[in-house]
Amino acid sequence: MSGTTGAITSHWTVTVFLIAQRVAQLYTASTNNRRWFGALRDVVEADHAYQLSEQRVVDRNFWQARFADSPSIPSFGDRSAGPCGHMLRQSKRLPADVAHGLWQVAQSAGVSWATLVLAVVARHLHRRTGADEIVLCSSVMGRLGSPAARTPAMIANIVPLRVTERTDDLLHIARSIAQEQRAIQPHTRYRGEHLRRDLRLLGGTRRLYGPVVNVLPFDYDLWFGSSRGVAKSVSTGAQAIEDIAIHLHVRSNCPPELDLDANPLCYSDAELATHLHELAAALVDAAGKAPSSRGRTPMVHSDARRYHRDTSLLSLLNSWSRQTPSACAVRDGNTGLSYDALDRRANALAHRLVARGVEIGQPVGVLGHRGVEAIVAMVGILITGGAYVPLDAAYPPARLATMAEETELLCVVEVGGARHDLDVPTVTVDHEDSVQPPTLTRPLTGADLAYVMFTSGSTGRPKAVGVPYRAVSRLVVDTNCVSISQNLTTTARRFCLTAALGNKRA
Repeated sequence: MSGTTGAITSHWTVTVFLIAQRVAQLYTASTNNRRWFGALRDVVEADHAYQLSEQRVVDRNFWQARFADSPSIPSFGDRSAGPCGHMLRQSKRLPADVAHGLWQVAQSAGVSWATLVLAVVARHLHRRTGADEIVLCSSVMGRLGSPAARTPAMIANIVPLRVTERTDDLLHIARSIAQEQRAIQPHTRYRGEHLRRDLRLLGGTRRLYGPVVNVLPFDYDLWFGSSRGVAKSVSTGAQAIEDIAIHLHVRSNCPPELDLDANPLCYSDAELATHLHELAAALVDAAGKAPSSRGRTPMVHSDARRYHRDTSLLSLLNSWSRQTPSACAVRDGNTGLSYDALDRRANALAHRLVARGVEIGQPVGVLGHRGVEAIVAMVGILITGGAYVPLDAAYPPARLATMAEETELLCVVEVGGARHDLDVPTVTVDHEDSVQPPTLTRPLTGADLAYVMFTSGSTGRPKAVGVPYRAVSRLVVDTNCVSISQNLTTTARRFCLTAALGNKRA
């Protein structure tokens, strides 16, 4: 088990997360004969293909060359030992605004907030040890755009991350780490345990990296009927702890939490408590460095607010509809709908979709051309709690069939006279009205799926990418990246569609 700390942590975390989601869904509603998890066979076949590929040889050569100089591996303690079968754990809840503060600082540096957390740890370790180079361990999920995206399986990998900047400037360190991440990203499928073997670092106290840094943005937002659940990691697996592992959990329904797991042969309880206190203080301090808007010219308006992570696009539409029911919500040429009319027509469609078995998180296709009917279809699907999947009627039948199969469409809403030959039921947008929407089994949250898009397929087979409500809200609510007008029409891009319908500011 030596050298697999970060991998086991993320393997177990992601697997438990997927299983917990499924348990919550089963408790809340029936499955409607829908397959929830992906097929393990697909995951195994994809990994087998990689193991036999030329890319694996390229990746192995890359890592061997990158660590040919056998860098020294400093850590918080001066003792080394292999995993001993048990571990120490210290935990601390951070102030609720720390996650947002880190995000703001990361934005100012042009890096992800997970990269900023790595920089905080690297700087803190440099301050304690005076080492010229730090080698951290970063965990890589390895799931996005692959059959493992919805399959409980041991997929995550651990990769060593060299930090060579000799500076105390946190943002400079963060940018340096981001550059290193970009360099190694194409080669992160090569297993960390295989690299240890290649470098003859197996057994004993020889290490490939120092502290493991695991940033866990998994929401764990679980609903059991009307009751909300909170999940907590209780162990990362004592057999996996070589030195020390740092886990930062960020959830929407509770404050951020910092966990430190350590090898008791390397750290005492008192030492671990000291490291926890210092690292927590370092994260809080970094979050407090968020850039002030004072003296800067705002791009849109001066009172931009932090977006709400649990705000769904549907709630934004409902709010705007109540305030200005007669205002134009969507227009295509000479055809348009007010917010009230859009609401009524979408409600009517939603009732028919629910009768078909659509439930929260269920993908539903929208086939046809952009226009008023397409917006009615999208909003109607959102009202059911489902996720819309745009399907271009101009696509070849084989591609449409692949998209339908990969997203497991329950049905397809046809708009603008479009027709399909897919083996799924069809629903059309009629000129019906309904004042009341259907009743959902639970409230929608920011973690729920809003829509599914497919990549272009320029590097292979197009891949499905699910977008949650909070990602849409972050893009269009009080945005500071572009000026949004409520008069945008359906001929604009999807960004403009969601912004025009969901943003209250002109």
